[in-house]
Amino acid sequence: MELAKARGAKIVKELPVSGAFHSLLMESARLGLKAALDATEIQDAGIPVYANVTAQPTCSADEIRTLLIRQLISPVRWEESVTRMIADVR
Repeated sequence: MELAKARGAKIVKELPVSGAFHSLLMESARLGLKAALDATEIQDAGIPVYANVTAQPTCSADEIRTLLIRQLISPVRWEESVTRMIADVR
């Protein structure tokens, strides 16, 4: 936090979370997650799955598997995902 302040951050706030989820600090967990997902049967989805990595829908099992691995270290695009879902319903 001090480094962020020293580099000019206007606001620095500690977030009370139990892990460094959705950040590069989870990089070391990716291989384990990939191995677990590779051992898991994932089928094409019958309805679109909106990935929080891309904020886009997909039904592809291969893409879902890839996106699950990416989401471990990627920011959550929750607002964009919800906006896209609403737009797609209209």
